[in-house]
Amino acid sequence: MVSSGLEFHSPEVKELTDHFYLTFSLPAGSLADIKDMSTRFGGTKNTNTLGTIMKLSGGIPKLAKYLIVNECKVDENDLAFKTLIKGISDSISGYSPSELKQLSLVDDSGNFVSELLAKHLSKTWDIKINFDLSFEEKGILSKEKLTALEAKIIKKILDNGGQISKEEVSDIKWGIGKYDEFSDQAINKQMRRLSQKFSKFTIVTIPKVGFEIQ
Repeated sequence: MVSSGLEFHSPEVKELTDHFYLTFSLPAGSLADIKDMSTRFGGTKNTNTLGTIMKLSGGIPKLAKYLIVNECKVDENDLAFKTLIKGISDSISGYSPSELKQLSLVDDSGNFVSELLAKHLSKTWDIKINFDLSFEEKGILSKEKLTALEAKIIKKILDNGGQISKEEVSDIKWGIGKYDEFSDQAINKQMRRLSQKFSKFTIVTIPKVGFEIQ
């Protein structure tokens, strides 16, 4: 039993509350679940509208409830909506794409099933870098190993939502502010070598941007 504010904010209690939120609020439901929820909250019975709610929410109960209560209207400046999206984002941040897939929150490509989450949150890539620089793709250990430099580049790409500029690659490889001292050809060669180590993903050149993992 929680008896104080300090205990309520302890790591153990936070882990428990996060697990409760994820277990009971995030796993995606079916269209039938959305229909039942709408009935409970006195919402729409229109099949097309329920289908739209399913697409926008991805079956996530909290998102579905918001859409039902607000008659499928989304005000992106609404504090309640922003708080809802942030709450979901915070709750799933510690989970791997494989775990999110088990919850039916993302598809095989790591895209969020919910159109609202897909719009407001970055795509996920199921890449895990281990302490010994081995790495996993979609839960499968690769035969390849990364260099320390390559690991930094991949981490930067993932932190950037799947992209990295040539300047950022240069900063990691040669140091900040050294971009003009080296050729784009050297950067492209570095990224081609890195891309070749992946079997389920590839790194492609994005004109005037840099590189993107797909």
